[in-house]
Amino acid sequence: MPKHCAYCGLSLDQFVVYGKFGCEYCVDFLKQHAFIYERALSRIPDQIFEIPESYLSETRNKFQSLKHDDHKPLFVSTRYRIARNFKKHIFPFFRKDTNYEESVLTRSFDLLGKFSNLSPHIRFANLINERDWQGNFILGDEDGIRFELIHKQEIYLQKGRSSWVSFHFPGKFHKLLHFFRNPNLFCHRMDWGYLNSCPTNAKRADRISIQFSTSATKVDWDSVSEERNWDLGFEENGIRFAGKELKNLELSLTFSVKNFTRKRKNHFLSSVNSIVL
Repeated sequence: MPKHCAYCGLSLDQFVVYGKFGCEYCVDFLKQHAFIYERALSRIPDQIFEIPESYLSETRNKFQSLKHDDHKPLFVSTRYRIARNFKKHIFPFFRKDTNYEESVLTRSFDLLGKFSNLSPHIRFANLINERDWQGNFILGDEDGIRFELIHKQEIYLQKGRSSWVSFHFPGKFHKLLHFFRNPNLFCHRMDWGYLNSCPTNAKRADRISIQFSTSATKVDWDSVSEERNWDLGFEENGIRFAGKELKNLELSLTFSVKNFTRKRKNHFLSSVNSIVL
């Protein structure tokens, strides 16, 4: 029974320690180790999952205790991320050269800006730059290609409003989605969907995150510092509900969901709205 992937050299011990694939053929290698393969396959968050109402009620109470002055805005940032790797390429977990990815993206998108460095290994270029929208390609991380679409807005917590958060794509984004949904260009398997280095990013390989930022003048800062997470184990279902972060005397609350199907999206957004209301 082989102990290494013949294509990229990933060892069984490396996968057990890091939990990441080196290439699309690692799946075939791991199939020969049934127990480890089944555990990896089970990490794909594609099951229909609903957050219990009892948990939403508890989280709603915690959110209400953090409310800031109702006359000040609450800043909301919605981030949509989609990730891909090209067919028959070793994943960036082992390779940081982004020249090929840059050439494909430059040929595919006329309005794409020039790539520049965010760090010694991370490169980015802007594609969408509108009033409240920013869309950037990011290369050199653990994903071969990652695109992040960010929408920012201000809202006020007014009673009687039916929802605070919605999600839609700007018009020009549909060409980008068509590009990312090409199974002949990117690593795609019938049993795993679009494959990335991390099994939890497989299937659709996308995620939506919603971050609320507030001055939160009524916060007990010591309790927030000690309890930084409200997550009760939903991560295995691709849902994070919700992480806390303190920065510059500002409190941020982040909710996220992977595998952005319509049903999961609708339940996720309604759950977040029920907490904010």
